[in-house]
Amino acid sequence: FLDDRLGISAGLRSDLNTYTEDGMNPLSTLSPRISASYVLADKWTLNASIGSYSKIPTYTILSFRDNSGVLMNKDADYTRSIHYVLGTEYLPNTTTRFTLEAFYKQYRNVPVSVKDGISLANMGGDFGIIGNEEVITNGKGKSYGFELFAQQKLTKRFFGTLSYTFFISRFSGLNNKEIASAWDNRHLLSFIWG
Repeated sequence: FLDDRLGISAGLRSDLNTYTEDGMNPLSTLSPRISASYVLADKWTLNASIGSYSKIPTYTILSFRDNSGVLMNKDADYTRSIHYVLGTEYLPNTTTRFTLEAFYKQYRNVPVSVKDGISLANMGGDFGIIGNEEVITNGKGKSYGFELFAQQKLTKRFFGTLSYTFFISRFSGLNNKEIASAWDNRHLLSFIWG
């Protein structure tokens, strides 16, 4: 649109399963999303997106049985999240790209331990088994921050990406008090080179 300055993309997704009690209801996992890009200047673009996402509980949650063999979490809901992203992109040439994006994510239906009252998002910082217990899916959470990203496509002998993300991640259990999630390490640095 607007002489090729504005681009809009939209999508719609739904997940179904025959395992959970509400798994065959496509409306319960309906996930719309839309994004827009606007060319500000010759090498600068403004990008924005909003999207809803659904994720089925993990197999350790869905397969948990009590001592008598009864499946305890067949009523577990899909975790839902809404992502908001706003950023800018700079393309100095056809092989180099820089982006700066800010994001905010809201989570609901997060699994919470019935035994401990703690969100499973606040338990998984090591290599143990998470979710092999009875849960209720009424937890909430949020994550927000920004990311700087640089990419060099393969030219002659070099390619690579570098990204730095600063974020805060907080989730609540049965007491509705938000605390830092197990993954709230604030800083992520990723580098690939070849």
